Amino acid sequence: WGLRELEDFKLSAVDSPHLEIEVGGEVLTMEKIKSVKKHANFKNPQNYIDVMLPVNELYLPPINIRVLDNRNFGYTPLIGVCSIKEYGQYRTTFQALMELAEHMES
Repeated sequence: WGLRELEDFKLSAVDSPHLEIEVGGEVLTMEKIKSVKKHANFKNPQNYIDVMLPVNELYLPPINIRVLDNRNFGYTPLIGVCSIKEYGQYRTTFQALMELAEHMES
């Protein structure tokens, strides 16, 4: 997966973005894409965050996704934000993921 069709930000093309995914105070920073025009996918698309979440879906914290661009002189402007509030049906445990991986290998 990757980032495509990003609009210009402050009159400059977004060329080297990265993502920050935050859930319950834990932040996962995806490595930057060196050039969106040449290759828009992340080199390592499989990452995870180990977060303790409440059992009751009513109290789930939102998933916040931020897109930042890596520009000259260390400037990283915030390009866009997305907040996902209802994702309880997609939750899983590490054990369930391992069982699924074993099943897919066989």
